[in-house]
Amino acid sequence: MELIENPNTPDTTLIELIKYHSAGSADYCAEAILRTHKKLSERVIRAIATQPISYARGLFASHPDLPEDLIRTFAAEDSMISVRIAERENLSDDVKKILANNENGDARFALVKNHELDIETAELLAADKYASIRHIVAERCELSEKTLRKLGGDPDEDVRSAIARRKDLPRDMHETLVNDEWWMVRRNLALRSDLSEEHARKLASDSDVLVVDALAYSFCRGKEMPDDVIIDISKKAISAIHFSFNPAWRSLIAAKEGRLPDEAMRILASSNERVIREE
Repeated sequence: MELIENPNTPDTTLIELIKYHSAGSADYCAEAILRTHKKLSERVIRAIATQPISYARGLFASHPDLPEDLIRTFAAEDSMISVRIAERENLSDDVKKILANNENGDARFALVKNHELDIETAELLAADKYASIRHIVAERCELSEKTLRKLGGDPDEDVRSAIARRKDLPRDMHETLVNDEWWMVRRNLALRSDLSEEHARKLASDSDVLVVDALAYSFCRGKEMPDDVIIDISKKAISAIHFSFNPAWRSLIAAKEGRLPDEAMRILASSNERVIREE
């Protein structure tokens, strides 16, 4: 191994040594070269990256000087090598599409987690069989309205929750999401600045206090709401046994003076707690 670890060993000799070790110790050979050689020629990189032992190839999958044609080849492998490729920086759109079609779910997850995707690749992954991948797509990627609507009815609640937060969510989808069975979807909808009075009114009587809290928080942050909605939120806020720890109650008492309707102030004042925080 002395010649392999010597940074002054000529490329031709290194390549011969790599071939010699390919039968059983290519991994040790690759590790030694990476450890001791700061700069490698393309010939040496190709010699190691085309070894039959996947571990040796995997070591070089993240090498900054890996040739583009090998990046493409590795991206198509159904192994951890493709995951290493997906973790690389500055992948071309073509390589991203190869990874998006890879059978290895870990490679597809690493792709969507680490890279911005064009809409074509994002829409491909929006139909992925793994909810964790669809969730990241719903959260981060540019999508067509058709795909947004499809993900709005996704069987996974986290995917629907991510859709409820999107700025480009079509208004008519609010009607579906306001009736969603999962509280986080309704909560994310309650936090929207474009929530209609009708839907705010419905969410103000939600069975989950965290959904009501989201409405109270939006009000505290400046969103205008009808008096009857604020009154309903106030009633909900003091309905808990330990209402002073209720986040909706705390949001309401933090509202600026003059924004709470008289009836809401009366309800909150009945708790014998401080209702309006002094500015």
